[in-house]
Parts: sequence; structure tokens; C-alpha cells
Amino acid sequence: FPSHDRVLFIFGILVGLFTSKRSVQCSRLIALLGLVCFISTGVAENINLLKNGAVITIWLFGISASIMLLGLVSGEVNGVIQIGKIGNILGNISYPLYLTHGAIISVMLPSIRYFNIEGPSWLMLFLSVGSSFIAAFLTNKWIEKPISSGLRHFLIK
Repeated sequence: FPSHDRVLFIFGILVGLFTSKRSVQCSRLIALLGLVCFISTGVAENINLLKNGAVITIWLFGISASIMLLGLVSGEVNGVIQIGKIGNILGNISYPLYLTHGAIISVMLPSIRYFNIEGPSWLMLFLSVGSSFIAAFLTNKWIEKPISSGLRHFLIK
């Protein structure tokens, strides 16, 4: 059986394939359901109802993210959700964020402790997550886009 990361990747691919051919009705409600499930999974993990890194936790995050994505993409296609510039940027950095957030957070938290940065835990989480978003944006801008453009230029010739 493939690893959980591969299964979650397949979920995303399946949503992409599905939404390339059709969309769902009630897209706002579906996107909201996915968001509520995603946040609920995170809260359940943080209060130890779900074990961090457990199979069920990973799958719940992946399934809820896929449901949210299905609603958002369908809503944009149906014209009921306007993604806008910020949504476009978030969409562009979603894969680099997925790839880099674990490493960035695992470096940020010990660094915060090492440099004796004091503050509430929510602020430390905000710094770590914010750093992850910055790293994802830079990865998209300096690595993903140039490689994609180069490959497109190379393959079209």
C-alpha cells in the first residue's frame, strides 16, 4: 500500500481531475464543510483527542483539505466564489507550502527556544506558520515558476 503522503497526493489529483471535467453544486457549503473539518482535526490534535502524526489524523487532514478544495474550485468554476489575487497566490504556493511547512516549523520552533524569544504560544505558532508561508512563496517564485517556465519552453519547441 502506498505511503500516506502518496495517498493524500492522489486525493488532490483526483479532485483536480474531477474538477477539470465537472463541478459540484452547493460549492460554498462544501468548501465550508472542508474548512470546518480541517480546523476541527487540528483542534482535536492540539487537545490530544487525535494523536499527532497518526494515520487517522493524516487522513482526516487530507480528506478535509480535498473536500475544501473541491468546493473552492467548483465555486470558482460556477462563478459563485471569487478567488481573487490573494486566493490565486495561495493556490500558487499551496504545493510548496505542503512541501516545506514541516521542515520550516521544525527549524523555527527550536530556533525560537534557542534564541530565548518569549511570548505566548499563539505568537510562536504565528511566527512558524508565517515563516512557512514566506518560504513557500519564495520557493514558488524562485524555483517552481522558473523550472515550470523552462520545461514549458523546452517541451514546446
